Amino acid sequence: MVWAVLAGRIAVRGTVDLRKDRRAVAGLVWGLSLLIFITALFVSGLELRYGSGRWSLFIAVVGLAHLLIGVLFVTRSLVEQSELRIRAKLLEIELGLTELNDKLGKSLG
Repeated sequence: MVWAVLAGRIAVRGTVDLRKDRRAVAGLVWGLSLLIFITALFVSGLELRYGSGRWSLFIAVVGLAHLLIGVLFVTRSLVEQSELRIRAKLLEIELGLTELNDKLGKSLG
């Protein structure tokens, strides 16, 4: 349901805001990964206690794999956010240098 709300917000706006939307998607992926991991551990424990126990390790490993995918997705999102912040700062510096160059050109010329 939350995915539908996010998709609807993007559709209504007509554009993807790289900062807010990617952060929201990363948060949703992390939450879903964590939910799958916890569910897998719970089912693994139930299978170990009440079942044959043959599938409990497999279920736990599948849950751990989902958790690792979530961690990688969130890490990628954090790196992209850092890159966007660095690019914005570099553009600010470039704008400042251009304005300074224009002022110097006017005062010398």
